[in-house]
Amino acid sequence: SNATGDAGAMAVARELRHAPRLEDLGLADNAITATGGEVVARELAHIKLLDLAGNILGDAGAGAVVRAPRGAALEALDLGENGIGDAGVEAVARELRHTSLKRLDFSDNNIGAKGAASLARWLRYASSLEELRLGKNPIGECCATFGEGASLAPNLLRLNVCRCDIGDADAISLARGLRRAPQQRELYIRENDITPLGAEGTMRELR
Repeated sequence: SNATGDAGAMAVARELRHAPRLEDLGLADNAITATGGEVVARELAHIKLLDLAGNILGDAGAGAVVRAPRGAALEALDLGENGIGDAGVEAVARELRHTSLKRLDFSDNNIGAKGAASLARWLRYASSLEELRLGKNPIGECCATFGEGASLAPNLLRLNVCRCDIGDADAISLARGLRRAPQQRELYIRENDITPLGAEGTMRELR
């Protein structure tokens, strides 16, 4: 395998901490665990875009990556496909007030209704967050709660909930909450269980 693993990721991070002009770092699909992810985030506090998708951070790693560089420059973080569940997303959510994140990607993890509800409660404190990607997580039954939380996110522009087991009632509830969001401009909701009737109701709520 050509995966870097924790040892390789940590070595890269320790070398690159002496490259202050570096802003973007992609370490996707490298078998990095919570240990490696935390070191990368701590050592590279000057990075603005960090792609850790397709690793094995898990719940512990998700929280560690966000906690490590408190007050750092990180603006975009990709945590897609990392086996993150409800506990992991809640750990990240609790740290949002301490970050400068503009884009956060949780696509294709194991986040359910409980995790989505926890995230929703903390979105009001995510003052810099502009884009949130939750695609391919089974959060459908939490849409009403999530919509309410997202409506309080001060600068959220784009929300992606594609392939999230969302039905007609879920979509309409989500739209009802987002209608009150101060900056919401884009909603991506394709590949769910929404019928034409549900789509019509969703559009009606968003008008």
